[in-house]
Amino acid sequence: MKGTDILRGVARTAFAIGTTLVLCGCMQPELASNWLDRKITIDGKAPEWAGREAYYNENEGLKVGFSNDERYLYIYFSTWHRQTQMQILMNGLTIWIDANGGKKEIFGVNYPVRQAVGGPRESSTDPSTAAPGSERNDPAMLKNLVNQSRGELRILGPGKEPIASLSATDSSETAIEAMVDVANRTLIYELKIPLVAPDGPPYAINAGPGTIIGIGFKAGQRETPDMKRMGKNAPGGTEDNPGGMGGGMGGKPAIETLALWLKVKLAAGPSSGTKQ
Repeated sequence: MKGTDILRGVARTAFAIGTTLVLCGCMQPELASNWLDRKITIDGKAPEWAGREAYYNENEGLKVGFSNDERYLYIYFSTWHRQTQMQILMNGLTIWIDANGGKKEIFGVNYPVRQAVGGPRESSTDPSTAAPGSERNDPAMLKNLVNQSRGELRILGPGKEPIASLSATDSSETAIEAMVDVANRTLIYELKIPLVAPDGPPYAINAGPGTIIGIGFKAGQRETPDMKRMGKNAPGGTEDNPGGMGGGMGGKPAIETLALWLKVKLAAGPSSGTKQ
């Protein structure tokens, strides 16, 4: 199956399921980053994060963790919520960082990047025919999308404008690394990003150990072909809700997107991290 057919199939499946997870866009209570006391390899694997999660919600189907030293911030994000996984793998995920502890979208890392329509033949698995929760098809479908998502990351600036496109694994110039993978039906994302860059990497958070920063997790949005065709002239349609009729086709509820903001205090030293 071609990449185009895979993405279209997933879109139909996700829409048929109904409304996806929507997380509160408000700022959550202050969380603590752990001082880096172990080697973290940016490979989309979870073992280094066991017992180090700062935010966990069973209903929302996700875990988030943070570690830092004097030079880098490491971010861990995992979700077993299927619709959230589809949103991230098809539409991309941007992590916004506000060095002043707020919710300003001035500096962001977009990875994985929204999937382009088309691409090489990846698999004969058609996600549109896989029933939700199918033990046989879901893992293959997720792995297929993960394989298409790797490779590129983008740095975003104010107005969500791309500043640079980089390799997600070659950190020789920017010291930024990212990777996404799936294991046991869970999507795992890791990011390494410099805290400060006085004489080296061109992109950094510009916040030192012990400070409080805001971190936002936002999945992209994708219009379905029918919604795009109907546009804001559809019954009840607007620029923000182009499909009308409750935001979806045929009166179905709109597919919401991931939007989570956390306030995180960076660890100041080996004894300042939160013990789990």
